[in-house]
Amino acid sequence: MPILRGVIQDEYERNLRMQDAYRKELEGLPSRAVVHKRIKGRLYYYRVERIGRKVVNHYLSPKENDIDALLKQDARRRHLKRLLSDLKEEQQDMRRFLKA
Repeated sequence: MPILRGVIQDEYERNLRMQDAYRKELEGLPSRAVVHKRIKGRLYYYRVERIGRKVVNHYLSPKENDIDALLKQDARRRHLKRLLSDLKEEQQDMRRFLKA
């Protein structure tokens, strides 16, 4: 059992390091979502953010913004948030095991 406890402890520490790395990367990405709406057959892109209780949409002009880069950043942000959530669940399981 001590070997298994050591492996779980190492994994727990690795999990914490990964969470820190993902949080740092998230800080560098925009926190606002990018969505598209199809109006009369044309695509329009908006940056969506919450201000207080309101959800505000800001039009993103393709001439002024690199839409592809914004969409990639948004996809990366969503992916990192999902990974962080999974790591937190694993962390709770490992913490329960280490306390037992």
